[in-house]
Amino acid sequence: MTIVIAALGLVVAAGPAVADLAGRLGWPIACEAGLGPVAAIVATAVFMVGPPAVLYENWLFYTGPVAWLLILAAYAILRFAATERFGWGLAVFTLIVAVVLTRSAFHLAWMVAVVIGLLVARPVSWRTTALASVIPLLLVVGLYAKNAALFATFGSSSWMGLSLAKLAVGHVPDPIRADLVDRGVLSRLALLPEFARPDAYEAVLGTVASSGIAVLDQWRKFSGHINYNHAIYPAASRTLWQDSLAALRHFPKAMAWAWMKSSYYYTLAPADYAFLDANRDRIRAYETAYDLAVYGKLPRFVLEAIAGPVERDSALEQASRMSPTVILALALALAGGVCLFVAVARRGFRGRPEEIMLLFMWATLLYLSIVCVSIEVFENNRMRFEVEPFLYVGALAVLARMWRRHRPAAPGAASGATL
Repeated sequence: MTIVIAALGLVVAAGPAVADLAGRLGWPIACEAGLGPVAAIVATAVFMVGPPAVLYENWLFYTGPVAWLLILAAYAILRFAATERFGWGLAVFTLIVAVVLTRSAFHLAWMVAVVIGLLVARPVSWRTTALASVIPLLLVVGLYAKNAALFATFGSSSWMGLSLAKLAVGHVPDPIRADLVDRGVLSRLALLPEFARPDAYEAVLGTVASSGIAVLDQWRKFSGHINYNHAIYPAASRTLWQDSLAALRHFPKAMAWAWMKSSYYYTLAPADYAFLDANRDRIRAYETAYDLAVYGKLPRFVLEAIAGPVERDSALEQASRMSPTVILALALALAGGVCLFVAVARRGFRGRPEEIMLLFMWATLLYLSIVCVSIEVFENNRMRFEVEPFLYVGALAVLARMWRRHRPAAPGAASGATL
């Protein structure tokens, strides 16, 4: 218990420091991405003092720290690509492994893709990249191998089936789901609530033998909340994974509908999340003003002045929660990333340091967007916050490039004069 308290204290103490360092590095990252110095300062400040950053920094959960670690990783990649020094390479993969071991959505495959990308982009320093990445890679592979041996899951989470079932099984209409269970297409777990209590799964799958380890045996934590570390969950996850695949074959419309909902939640402001409500109430006026200025969301009183009373959970109320800025930024960032990838590919993937950094940011944004829409519903905007800096830096870099290309020529430019 002493070790746990010490570790928790370290996380609490280090969190603000890491967030502060990430904020300080936001300016050089934005500058290297193509923003001017003033625009880079404004963009960094707007993000770091915004309600989402403030709320996630003050919530003891991994979402904020993962966002900060990814910012640090982007800067480390920039410096490694520029200097090709082992120290910066080690910093890159130390930060990458910290993200992978903290957040199961960042899979070993993502880490391997980063290694391959750097090997291709910097072939001259392939030995440095290989040496810097080998120990972090072995740490992740070791964890995955341990989980495969103990829980029959080659990954850092044993919940994949539970998460996928929320979409593929949970969105099948109840009568159809019951019929599929009666026909033996789905297991009886498909009739249980999502992420049900351990005893509910044991009633179907059978009781798990006691391990003598409290965190694997107890149905509830000391706080009274459900213990999702119980040993029954890996078995339930494997069964629900098969149920999800069966549901996809027999009722694919459920998954399509779930993906539409996931895409909707992806576009919400990051602070629009239930677990943040206690702190949101303290900065509600600030959040409302920020959402209007940054996310393009009309305040409720403005919406009601225009359209009359807005009922809770109505179509209008749901639509008003969406952020047009997020949709536009995503389109710009992904389009810019594709163009940059093509441009670098034409040069044999020999990119400049800032291009390698931007490709890392673009690929990570694309990766997490696909993952969070594919296997999660309801928490997609919280997941998007982890790459929110990449989203807006990518979009602003495209806008800055368009502005420089199409702005009027300075007086005397046509005659070759300089200013």
